[in-house]
Amino acid sequence: MILVFDKIADSIYFLVSRSFDSNMTFIKSGDHHILVDTGTGMNYHALDKDLQRLGSSLSQLTDIILTHSHIDHIGGVIPIVEAGIPKIHLHKAEAEPINKGNMNQTLSDTFGVELPPLKIEGILEEGLVLEFGDIKMQIAHTPGHSLGSICLDILDTGILITGDTLFPSGSFG
Repeated sequence: MILVFDKIADSIYFLVSRSFDSNMTFIKSGDHHILVDTGTGMNYHALDKDLQRLGSSLSQLTDIILTHSHIDHIGGVIPIVEAGIPKIHLHKAEAEPINKGNMNQTLSDTFGVELPPLKIEGILEEGLVLEFGDIKMQIAHTPGHSLGSICLDILDTGILITGDTLFPSGSFG
């Protein structure tokens, strides 16, 4: 187990990492199993076991939403895609370079990790509303930490997923 779970609403879990991985959010709404951010991928076996404790698994994920394209948020996409076929969502400012295999903006070279081109199918932009069963979330483009950083406003819940725009300590990226 690598994660501490914090249930923040029905079927919405904040997954606090104990390692270099980014924090993640798991959402289950009907047949939709959504992971917001994926960590580095170095602990994906443990992540799979932890998701199983929540009634899911890597192979059951239907969607991955990336708050931005740095390696600690995007690196886990590779083993997850190999386990199943989730749709990957990323802001349009970062999607095209990632689709083309330009990994400069992931900072992966800093950690000696090589990521292949990824197929980003869900192109996100300011104001877009995504619907997953009973869950609706609106995209807020928050550039600064990276060109394509986003926050996710889970509508009618008071929950805002901030990625690295705002950290739990109150500091911001």
